[in-house]
Amino acid sequence: MYKIGLISAFILLALMDVTFAGYEAGVAGHRSIFQGSLKESQSGSCPQGTYAVGILVRGGQYVDRIYLQCKGSEGVKTGGGLSARNPLNMLHYNSREQSVFCRGSRRLTGIKFKAGGYVDRVASIRCQNSSGGDTEFLGVGIGGTGGNDVRAYCRTGDHVTSLVGFAGSWVDVVKVFCD
Repeated sequence: MYKIGLISAFILLALMDVTFAGYEAGVAGHRSIFQGSLKESQSGSCPQGTYAVGILVRGGQYVDRIYLQCKGSEGVKTGGGLSARNPLNMLHYNSREQSVFCRGSRRLTGIKFKAGGYVDRVASIRCQNSSGGDTEFLGVGIGGTGGNDVRAYCRTGDHVTSLVGFAGSWVDVVKVFCD
């Protein structure tokens, strides 16, 4: 009976066209922030047929936007990500925005953050070729100066596939997934 239940669940998920993220590489921000009515879950990934080669980040004192930059046959386009909810944009008057891309045939294989209660800063990205070699670190430097170092790096040969998290006035929590 147990095997039948597992098989049924697997078939049901296959029919729903559900995809699973490979694994969580790291979390920036405070996990207890998940509670609260002003925060909504967000996620983003690259469109099918593309892969992450960089990020677009906006922030001032804290990070208020982070999106994947995705490369495919039609060039580089902005993929999905997380964005703070602030309709009047009053909290972000001193924000600046920057895109950082891996060079050559490298893929995005990690992100280094500074984080405390919120995602304070995106410090850098890590880029590698598909076999996990030819490593390059590129500075991003968007956000404030607080928080502790958090490295969300993929295992050798894997790359970033999605970002999942919560945002209120700023990006509160971001999880980096790899495959």
